[in-house]
Order: sequence, then C-alpha cells, then structure tokens
Amino acid sequence: MDFYQQQQTARRSSRLLILLYLAGVVALGILSSLWLSLLLIPLKLLFAAPTSDLFSLPHFLFLSGLIMLLCLIISYARYHSLKRGGWHVAKALGASRLALTANSLKDQQFRNVVEEMALASGLPVPALFVQEQEQGINSFAAGMGIQDAVIVVTRGALEALDRDELQAMVAHEFSHIRHGDIRLNLQLAAAMTGLLVIAELAEQLDRPIQHQTSDQFWPEKNHRHANPLHSGCYLIGYGGVFFSELIKAAVNRQRETLADAAAVQFTRNPRALASALKKVAGHPYASLIFHPASRSFSHLFFAQGLDSTFAGALATHPPLAERIRALEPDWNGQYIRNLLPMQPSDYRELADTPVQQRRGSAIDGSPSSRILAAPPAAMTLDLDAPQEWLPQIPAPLITAAHQLQEAQSVLYSLLISSDLVIRHRQFSLLPNPREVEALTCYPLSAPLRLGLVELCLPTLQRLDSQQYAMFTDRLHQLIHADGEENLFEWLLSRLIDHQLAPCFSRIAPSNSMVRNIEQLGAEIQQMASWMAHHCTNTPAAAEAFFTALSAQLPLPLSRETTVDLDAIGNALSRLQQAAPRIKLQFIHALSDAMAWDGKVSDVEFTLFRVLALCLDCPVPPPQPGQGAAIPPH
Repeated sequence: MDFYQQQQTARRSSRLLILLYLAGVVALGILSSLWLSLLLIPLKLLFAAPTSDLFSLPHFLFLSGLIMLLCLIISYARYHSLKRGGWHVAKALGASRLALTANSLKDQQFRNVVEEMALASGLPVPALFVQEQEQGINSFAAGMGIQDAVIVVTRGALEALDRDELQAMVAHEFSHIRHGDIRLNLQLAAAMTGLLVIAELAEQLDRPIQHQTSDQFWPEKNHRHANPLHSGCYLIGYGGVFFSELIKAAVNRQRETLADAAAVQFTRNPRALASALKKVAGHPYASLIFHPASRSFSHLFFAQGLDSTFAGALATHPPLAERIRALEPDWNGQYIRNLLPMQPSDYRELADTPVQQRRGSAIDGSPSSRILAAPPAAMTLDLDAPQEWLPQIPAPLITAAHQLQEAQSVLYSLLISSDLVIRHRQFSLLPNPREVEALTCYPLSAPLRLGLVELCLPTLQRLDSQQYAMFTDRLHQLIHADGEENLFEWLLSRLIDHQLAPCFSRIAPSNSMVRNIEQLGAEIQQMASWMAHHCTNTPAAAEAFFTALSAQLPLPLSRETTVDLDAIGNALSRLQQAAPRIKLQFIHALSDAMAWDGKVSDVEFTLFRVLALCLDCPVPPPQPGQGAAIPPH
C-alpha cells in the first residue's frame, strides 16, 4: 500500500471515528440523563409531586442534550489544544526534549537513528523527546502532520534495546508519521477526552479515599463510602471507558499491524522488530506507562501502555505474540527475560561515537588552502543506509548542526561565495564572521550538503521568534549580497521557510485544497519547464526530460523557454495547496523523468529532495549518479 492509499485509509478511518464518537456521545448523554432523572425521583416524592411528574420527557431530553453538548465542547477544546503540535502531547505525558548535546551514548544513538530514518524515508527530522521517568519499553509519535511531528521514547527503551531494535521501534513510529496516523490519533485523543469526562469525575470523587495505583480510575474492591452520586458516575464512567476502548480498537488495531509491516520495509530487518517486542514481553515493567494522562493517549503507544485495560477484540494493540509471530514465523514462543544493563560495546557504532572522537574527520591543510576547494565528486549513496555516509560529514559540522547558535552559522557558511569581493561583503553582514569562515573550510557534495541542512533544521526550531526573525533576515542579506539568487539559494530559502516558518507564525494555514489536477495545469507546466532547464545540459536533453515528465501527467503541457524564480515560487505555493494524491502524482512523474537517461545528477537529487519536502511527500530521492553538478559558490 503506497503513501496515497494510506492517506485515503486514514481519511476513511476519520469518518469511522466520527460516527463511533457521535454514537458514544449519544449513548453517554442518554445514560447520564436517565441516571439523573432516576436520582431526582426521591426528591420529587419527598415534595409530594404527582406521580405523573416523576419522570418528565422534556427534562430528560434537555439533560441528554446538555450532557452531549458538554462532551462535544470538551472534545473540541481538547482538539484545539492538541492542534498546537506534537510537542504538546509529549509535554502532557511528562516527556522532556532531548538535549542538543547528548548526555550519553544512548541519547546520541537515539538522535542518530532518528536522523538516519528521516533521511532514508524522505521525511523531515522530527523533534525528539524522552520520558525519563518511564522504565518500561515504549514509544510514540504525535503531531498534526509531518511538519510538527515528534517522536518520544521511554528511558527504559533506550536502556534495554540495542541499536537494531531501537531502529525498528523508531521505524514503526516513522510509519505512523508518514501515513497520516498521527493526525488521526490526536483526533482520537480529543474524542476520548469528551467520552471520559464522567470517568474523570468519578476518579476525582474517588481520589480522597482510594489508594494510588498506576490506573487511578479503578477503585479498590473494598470501597466503603459509595453513594448514589459516586456509584452513578462510576457506572456511567465505565460506559464511557467502554466506548472509548471500542473506538480505539476499531480505528487503531489494524494500523499497528500496518506500522509493523512498514517498519520492516524501512529497516529490512524483521527480526530486529521481533526482538524488540520479545524484550517488551520479558521486561519487568513491560511497556507500561504510569503517567496519569496515559489513558487518553494509550492508542499512540508502540505497545500496550496500561496495566488494566480491555483485552481481546477491544484491545488497542494486537497481542505481542501475534505481532512477533507475523514477523518471525519460526518463533519458539520464548521471550527475552532477565535483561542486563548493556555495555557500550553492545550498541556503539561509528555514527554513535561522539563526533569529536571520530577519526578521519579533519581535513589537512591550512584554512586558506581549503577555502576555494571544490566539493567532492558526486558519489553514489545508499539512501536506505544513511548511517554509512552521514559520518562522511566532517565532525565539526555535525557538532555545529546540533548547537543552537552554531547551526545558524552552518547555514550561513553554505551561502558564502567563492568570489573574494562578494565574500568580504557577506562577512561584513555577520556578527561572527570568523566562526562562519571556519565552517566554509569543509567542502561537501550536494547530497551531503543537503543532509547537513536537514540536520540543522530541528535545532533551529528552538529559536525564539526574535532570534528567528534575525536569522532569516541575515539569510536574505547573504543571498542577495551579489545582487542575484541562484538555484541552491532559492531552494534553501524555500526549504527553511516551509520547515521553520510554521513554528514561529501564528497565521493559520489555508484550509482550501485543490482536488482537480486540471486547475493546476499552468503551475505544473511552469514547474516542468523550469526543472527541464535545470536538470539537463542541452536543449535536446531538456526536451526529452520535459517529454518524459509530461507523459506521466494527465495534462496537455507545452514547454516554456523561460520561467523566472518568482513565477516558480508562486507555482510551488499553489502546488502546496493540492490534494495529497496530486502532489504524489507530480513527485512520481518527476522521479520517472529523472530516470529517463539512466542516471541522476546532483542537481536532480537536490531538486527532488527539496520539492518532496516542501510538498510534504515522504518519497526518498532517486540515487545520485554522474551528471551536471551544482556549482560551488
């Protein structure tokens, strides 16, 4: 099942969620109103009300509608809160953001694995969080979309899993991000808040006389202070819990199985995911999450997060044994128990070694002799194994990419010209020219340069609004220091704006979506003509590229000889409003056109990757080969 089909499935699941949620709200309203009506009967008898007035249908309907409205309002308020991004969910569950400078080898390994999976899957690098207080093995992804996604793991998972197992768990979460599950999961969490409102009330009434447990809703069996109010809240709250578990199971269960399958596609290592699940089953804390807010978000987790929940058909996750058997048909039924603390030699690889300790990262020679050095020739990268080529980025650049101020300098350094006059003008615009100049001493090929940019972007999300405004203003000045804007500068500017601007802008994104590709004919024609010009070296090759691209699209296209960057910027903005099906169709057509001559140049690689990111299409770029390279500054 491809990306678009998964998105379509997610939308169908959203419609199912709405129907089940409304059914649950109606049932909860009717039951609550019936209970309140029965509770008022003794009062009416006490005041000698006529028998005919003991049950009033108008009052019953009014109370039902009032309770339904309350559930809807609470769900809407919760959804409005969760729309702020995945970080809000991470904070709600007690997670803290991973420090820019890793405090341990395990933290560094987690960051490296996520960055590798992002580059391999064609997704932006998400923000990383750790639940430090949770000792079970679990994780989750959250967010409203690709741009604000976060990945959270427990401290227990980092300590118990080896690198391959952690990578398999992270790949599972990347599947949820890629296929739109994270948005559906937040919608589900908001819906559950409305259904669980009476269960929460029962918990509050029960709290002063209940022993604290990992799941506070369930009272002790020897509870002695029951009263009609508490008993009614408890029984109806149980009904709300039942409906919430029913909805979670209906929407979530199959998606967990699909995420396991996608994780195997990402890693090509089914035994690693099976091993991680075996460790979950054999761990003293299993996959338990003890945070009080875990019930509302239990469907997000990699494995079952609650110690008391519905089982069988109403479980939010398939049984661990079933998931393991699907990955490892010859499994002997044994789990991995008695886990011992892992030694660094058990999980350390070159990519996980602190960059300052890596060998071969320094470049010999004086800075002056390296300033005008050409980048390395285009090299073939295995995009399914970024851990093999990411260490080729010099250690000082990797270190700088994970530091807030230095990450800005890294991006500045990519814009410094090789022309000494323009170079001097650019350095005069910077507050730290020496630091930026030192970072220009490491020439990179186009794929590595773009990979470095993607490593910097999650770090820059931590800027405040004033710092971000100053950063983008300096970028603009550096780009236009020579009075023009080249291809790399334009692509970098668009990528930064797409990835970072939503983090600092309060302007709501447009909800209008173009669903008919014919409405985008002019924009696609401009984009196709522009890419045919930049991806080829001769008019004949450009014509062949354009023909191959247009053949994949159901539009009558004619090649334009000149298209300026302003028009391309407007065309790209228009394409960003297209339906996912149209975006993916365009990206696949571009990929096929790039393969018309059997090789992919650096400029094609860079164009494809940036456009795919800007269109939120998680499709990895084609393999770079020999061809026209993007010239150094």
